[in-house]
Amino acid sequence: MTLALDLPPAPPRLESPRALARVRTTAWVHRSLYCPQCGRLRLEPTREGTPFRDFVCGGCREPFELKASRQPHGRRVAGGSLERYREALDRGTAPNLLLLTYDPDAARVRDLVAVNRLLISPLAVIGRPRPLARNSPEPYYLCDLDLSGVPEAAKVPYLRSAHERPKRFVLDSWNRFRFLREPGSADEPDWIRDLLALIARIPSREFTLDDLYGHEEALARLHPRNRHIRAKIRQKLQVLVRRRILRRAAPGVYESIV
Repeated sequence: MTLALDLPPAPPRLESPRALARVRTTAWVHRSLYCPQCGRLRLEPTREGTPFRDFVCGGCREPFELKASRQPHGRRVAGGSLERYREALDRGTAPNLLLLTYDPDAARVRDLVAVNRLLISPLAVIGRPRPLARNSPEPYYLCDLDLSGVPEAAKVPYLRSAHERPKRFVLDSWNRFRFLREPGSADEPDWIRDLLALIARIPSREFTLDDLYGHEEALARLHPRNRHIRAKIRQKLQVLVRRRILRRAAPGVYESIV
């Protein structure tokens, strides 16, 4: 499949550059993009104003949120309401992200990366320090998603510098973690997600058990019912080795291989 990179024409009566960009990039996704999970040829737009969902796949029902920018996406992307986003992660309803970059002068899409929601951990969600000014008795905080806390394997490119990746590459890369979708999985997807978020922040591909033991308190806050955090870390590292996401380089030493 070849993606047409040209943005559709601007609709009449829209003057705001931001609104124009939003309408045109949304129309482009609807017209051009296939689902990275099941390969269905079109994503369907949701009703305007639906929280955290701009599109849904009509086949597998996966949700997607579009983040479009004329500048390359940096380390952080806006996540919206801190409370609602954390609730969505807890319930498993947070969306996959579509990080799109476009050239406003050429009216063409340059880059597009899909971020797999299965690997977005609460550890990567950063609350902004000041509440949003609004008429509400309760403070309303926004948040950002720190992409450095999301594993690189979760970021699947459709386009890099306007060069399209093969559809089979996108589907295979996306479904590398499909075992986390299995109902009642003994692999405990939340634990896998949170460990991979910690590993993503380690600057080298190789790391030790002690590197993860240093985050014992953070993991205990996320998993308060577990009284044996270090044992659980070792257990889940074994799962990741078995799934060929990590390699055991030496006793207590592991290496990322995806």
